[in-house]
Amino acid sequence: MQQPSMVDLRDNRVVNEVMKMKVAAMVISLAILLCGCNAQAVSEKKTEMTILAAASLTEAFHEIEEAFEEENTHIDLTITFAGSASLAHQIKEGVKADVYVSANEAYMEDMVLEKYISQEDVHVFAHNKLVVMVYKDQKHKISSLEDLIQKDVTIILAEEAQPIGQYTRKMLDKIQQDNLDGEDYTRLFKNNVISYEHSVKAVVAKIEIGEADCGIVYATDRTKANEANIITLDIPDACNQMATYTIGKLTQSQKGAEKFVDYVLGEKGRQVLEKYHYILP
Repeated sequence: MQQPSMVDLRDNRVVNEVMKMKVAAMVISLAILLCGCNAQAVSEKKTEMTILAAASLTEAFHEIEEAFEEENTHIDLTITFAGSASLAHQIKEGVKADVYVSANEAYMEDMVLEKYISQEDVHVFAHNKLVVMVYKDQKHKISSLEDLIQKDVTIILAEEAQPIGQYTRKMLDKIQQDNLDGEDYTRLFKNNVISYEHSVKAVVAKIEIGEADCGIVYATDRTKANEANIITLDIPDACNQMATYTIGKLTQSQKGAEKFVDYVLGEKGRQVLEKYHYILP
């Protein structure tokens, strides 16, 4: 058998070295590619932000959320809607959030006193009024505040801990002061209340399906989705209450929080709020 020559051995070694270099180059290239992919993945990772917003803002803020995310593709919003009091309690219990939106200035003031939000970061951005929401098929032909104290009329309200509940109480106090028809209006009104709900949206939901004849809600709670089942009655300005909405970023919030607040306060946010019939400051 012929033994390999020295030239053959050298050629084999050269080939082996070349192969090793090619393999090494491929490994390095792959590593660079993977590092690049990882860097790109990191750079494309979205900032997740949590917004706690009053339930009465649900429709408008869903639209604002969609428009904001379209313009800020690196930010992913999660909006939790509930009563303003419930949301404030969640913050105090340690729930992580970036922005708090309240339908009552008192709860925002409490957030400032407790140092969850700085006073300079609090902004008034909208107002609302109360209306009587009436189920269309109710039998009492309710058409005025006086009709709410008829015998057997059923009323649903929000809990007084919630802003809408507090505004309702103030409305009743004002009506009582004016001594409507010489009656004990507040007592007769409360005699007709069959349920107190945890948020204004819960009140609306029950009236829409006829679980009660009527209830006190915000003017913005009448929507295209429910107008087939309900009507709303205006409450005279003399006894109506103006709800004030405030927004503020929490002191422990992420950088993107201020951008969201600015969007709500800006022209595009105002256009959405006006579309849903909020009163702009």
